[in-house]
Amino acid sequence: MPSGNEVRASPPADPGGSWSAVAFGLAVHGPLRLDSLVAAPATGPPDTRVERASRAALDARWRAARPRPLLERRVAGGGIGLTVQHDAAAGYRVWAPRHGAWVVAPDGRTVTGAAPSGPRWRWERLVLAQALPLASVLQGMEVLHASAVSLDGRAVAFLGRSGAGKTTLATRLLARGARLLTDDVLAVTTDGATVWGHRGGAVARIDVEAVRGMRPPSARRSGGSRRAAPSGTCARPPARSASRSERCTCSRARAAAPA
Repeated sequence: MPSGNEVRASPPADPGGSWSAVAFGLAVHGPLRLDSLVAAPATGPPDTRVERASRAALDARWRAARPRPLLERRVAGGGIGLTVQHDAAAGYRVWAPRHGAWVVAPDGRTVTGAAPSGPRWRWERLVLAQALPLASVLQGMEVLHASAVSLDGRAVAFLGRSGAGKTTLATRLLARGARLLTDDVLAVTTDGATVWGHRGGAVARIDVEAVRGMRPPSARRSGGSRRAAPSGTCARPPARSASRSERCTCSRARAAAPA
């Protein structure tokens, strides 16, 4: 295991016990609360449990495995920005600096994390961008790199590389009355001829300059926001923007397929 992956871990306490939500087509449950998801009462057994562990316990379990690297992303300057490793028995280990280490079981039924000290939004970002979507894929969903909004019960999705403006476009549509379906990762399933787009996180992370470029009324209608990092803002749309288990049908437009 790369020595650069060693970080201090201090999993936050979650008073009140178990917590549940629906995201990426999964019923999510467990003691580790995710503020970026909309909580929803459990209506049956969970598809995926989100659990916490000490970093020492997580590292010890992974050292006993025989992982192979699947992905390594570098940041400007050459440092490691993200690693994903796989072991057939232990599952998948996702790690990013200052975001913690997360192990996804081979069947996607459990996500176990050692959340680092620091703001919750930071490590939740990795869970929503990598760990939970991976659990969704392992349980049969198709996952797209896309942001999506709901318009009249149908999903309109925007696919593109990082920085292409997916979240900015979605946020501008929220200001005009659309409802947020997901930011950056869209899980889809099929039911006969129907394609369903499933909601993801309830927070859109938009570049602060894009917020400044909106007219004041539009910025207000897009929902509350808070400064998350020097380069970005976390915008939480109004409550009406996210139903607890929302999914929308995806229909093919004449010129393009929204999702």
